Amino acid sequence: DWRMGAAWFEHHLIDYDVASNWGNWAYVAGVGTDPRDRTFNVLRQADRYDPDGAYARHWVPEVAGVPGPLAHRPFDLTPMERTLYAVDPAYPPPLVPPSTFTRARR
Repeated sequence: DWRMGAAWFEHHLIDYDVASNWGNWAYVAGVGTDPRDRTFNVLRQADRYDPDGAYARHWVPEVAGVPGPLAHRPFDLTPMERTLYAVDPAYPPPLVPPSTFTRARR
């Protein structure tokens, strides 16, 4: 339920804004008022706004040693790379397979 995510951010964010937070969570969940059929591609956003992976490494300590944009894709690392970058072998795979991400349909 997208409202659980919105409530969590409401509780933890310093610069919380009700309209932006709830609106964005509803949009990403696909229950907003946008009439277009769209999906939100998290990896595309990460590549666009965090190309060197600095944000991911800052907030996800499990990928702190992973270089560059690979920090957004620890699930793609080989077992040898996981050892090299000190990523826990039990690091979980994504809940939604990246192959299901699509670009916005027009």
